[in-house]
Amino acid sequence: MRTPSELGDHANSSEIDDLLSRYVEALAAQSFEAYPLTEEVTFRGPRLGPITGAEAARSTLVQVAGAFSRFDAVNAGQLVDGDEAVLRLEVTLPDGRGFAIADHLRFRHGATAYVRPYFDAGLLESLGFAPSVDDLGPRARL
Repeated sequence: MRTPSELGDHANSSEIDDLLSRYVEALAAQSFEAYPLTEEVTFRGPRLGPITGAEAARSTLVQVAGAFSRFDAVNAGQLVDGDEAVLRLEVTLPDGRGFAIADHLRFRHGATAYVRPYFDAGLLESLGFAPSVDDLGPRARL
């Protein structure tokens, strides 16, 4: 695999496919230490953000992955347009109900520069699987 500096500003579709596969693996493992993020990456999620910087984004991604660790999630497909992609995950709750998550990602220099998950945070909160806005502290955004 080539390093981010070798990829230049624009990655091709197979390089983005590789980054998306690595992203799903990092979510499943709850570990983003080896996942490539730009230094100025921005994470913006339901009720969170913007969170900027690689260290803060890694920490947030690990927390989000941890919240979803009790669910079964399957990659239901992805759309790639240039240096952007949308990853769709089908999630099954322990009681058998399901819902979808869509993660919008932007890539630059072979690394992720932007992450924006879309999911029903209210549903997860009502089921006790996600923190309330009060629990999120100063990073929370209404």
